[in-house]
Amino acid sequence: MGLCDASVVLATSGESTTDYVLVWVRENPDPAYMITPVGMEWRITDTLYHRVLSHQASFEAALQFIRPVLSSPVAA
Repeated sequence: MGLCDASVVLATSGESTTDYVLVWVRENPDPAYMITPVGMEWRITDTLYHRVLSHQASFEAALQFIRPVLSSPVAA
């Protein structure tokens, strides 16, 4: 586990759960965030405190919410 690792978990047919992504952002054996598709949005959950932190319009925006690495586009 490094500074920013991720794991994609795909639901198998017959499961009631959905696909999700787990994200580790520090040297910790437990994932820090879970990104889950909800309708047309992506929900970011703090897995350590079991709290929903945000809903984002795209997967890229969800990753950017967790660890901003790209400059945000400036509105004209």
